Order: sequence, then C-alpha cells, then structure tokens
Amino acid sequence: MKLNLVIAVMFCLVTSMSAQVQFGVRASYGINYNGETSKEYVNLAPLNIHNIQANRASAKKGLGISVYGDNKKLFVMGDVQYVTGARNFSLQSINYKRTPLDPEVNYTITESDLRMSALGGFKFNNFKVGVGPEFSLDLDRTEDLTAINEIASTDENIKAGFTALIGYEFLNHVHLDVKHTYLFDDVTSGFTYQGIPMDMKSNLKFFELSLGLYF
Repeated sequence: MKLNLVIAVMFCLVTSMSAQVQFGVRASYGINYNGETSKEYVNLAPLNIHNIQANRASAKKGLGISVYGDNKKLFVMGDVQYVTGARNFSLQSINYKRTPLDPEVNYTITESDLRMSALGGFKFNNFKVGVGPEFSLDLDRTEDLTAINEIASTDENIKAGFTALIGYEFLNHVHLDVKHTYLFDDVTSGFTYQGIPMDMKSNLKFFELSLGLYF
C-alpha cells in the first residue's frame, strides 16, 4: 500500500511539472554485497543436518527503456528492464556429532526478471538524489536446488524492494547513476524446506551502476 502511494505521488509530480519529458534506453550492472549466511535444517529420515549456505549472488545485468522528466528542483524517472542474475548456494550434510557425511555440493539459481522501478527526488544543478520502489517479475528460472529432496520451489514470482539513487546528468541527454537497492525478499525467496519457507533472514542488497541515454 505504501509503495502504491509513493508511485501515485510521483505521478502527480510529473503531471504538475512544466518539464520536458525524455524517453531513452538504460543499462545497469549491479553487484551484490551480502555476506555469506547459513542455516541448519534438520532432516529426520534419515537423521542428519543440512547446513545450507547462501553465497554472494552473481552480478545483475539489465537493459531496457526509461522515461525521465524534471524541472529546476525536482525529477522523476521510470524504468522497465530485462535483468539477468543468479543466486548461489552450497550444501554440507553433517550428522548429530557434526561430522561431515558427504562432500560439499554447490547449487545455482539462474533468473531472468522484468524489473520495473519508479524514482523521484531533488535536483541540484546537474546532480540528482532520489528514492523509490521497484518490482521484479520472474520470467524464467533455472535451478538445481530442488535436487535436494527436502527442498521445493513455490509459485512466488514477484519481488519488491526499494532503491536510493545519486546521479549526474551530462549534456542534457546522458545520465550516470549509482543506486542502492534493498529487496524485501529473503535470499531463499521462492523455496521451502519440508514445506516451510527456508527464510535465512538475509535480504538481497545491491550496489548498481546505471547508464541512461535520453532523446
């Protein structure tokens, strides 16, 4: 509900500004800075413990279209991008004496998303600072994590988050932005262990470099 309110406020800003609206293309490259986190899941039949570790996610790469409008003090920007990335995990099975039972195994979730964001904020000469919500719709997912018998994927295919931005505008057409994105979803979003959400209580976070060209 709060995200919808933010979007509505941004829309009102656009329609109230006597500003030139520009359309363009935008490319982005995001680096995940989550530290490694792990959680132990107990399997009763046979009795063992699965120590599953979420490793640093692969870089997210995006390409898409964008719309930008501003006046002397305010700006708004909306993006729709096709984004690819991957989440990486490792599994170590141990017994109740904490003795490893098998070699560590690595797993990867490769995803393609349709990412939509709306940001607004303030301008200072050619600099801009803003915030806004973003949503990602899963288009495709390839994974081997469900090769672990106790893990199943869910139908959850929408992620939401919030983005903060600082950027600079060159020659009225080129925008170079640095973004920080915090996703509300856990690193294990979309998966359950024995029917219970895996929930490692670690949200995905990215620093992103974004380049836009507007006409």
